Amino acid sequence: MDSIQTRVLKSTYGVEIYPEWKSTDPTTRKTNDGRIYKFYRLATRGTEVKVDQQFGYTAYPVFPTQTGMKFDIYTTSETDATFCDERGMSSFGTLEIGMEIKTGIAEEIELNFRRFKVSRRKQTIQTRMHKLEQLLTCQL
Repeated sequence: MDSIQTRVLKSTYGVEIYPEWKSTDPTTRKTNDGRIYKFYRLATRGTEVKVDQQFGYTAYPVFPTQTGMKFDIYTTSETDATFCDERGMSSFGTLEIGMEIKTGIAEEIELNFRRFKVSRRKQTIQTRMHKLEQLLTCQL
């Protein structure tokens, strides 16, 4: 019996990011501190991926004394989106991570998504912050 080597994603996956607002962004979405909440696509619906293929995102602290990060993870049946409150978006889960501050600058966090067991239909969200690894498994 042959094992499954690839599969086609049925959803688009991404996280909510908080970049600086730009003049091309809607003024109604500008926050009081000059930023905007947006959807950052990690993997696109319809893409054929290897079973163990990873999709990554490196996050940096917004503020120099930030002691944690919160990742709001979303899926959509569309191939792309701009904002997490658009029609068709669904919250997949939230991951919160504490960070160590050294010399007034918080460290970066690498977030990786990987499908690890097709038969169980689960997804693993793996984060790495220096030598610390945390694992969160979400049910699809």
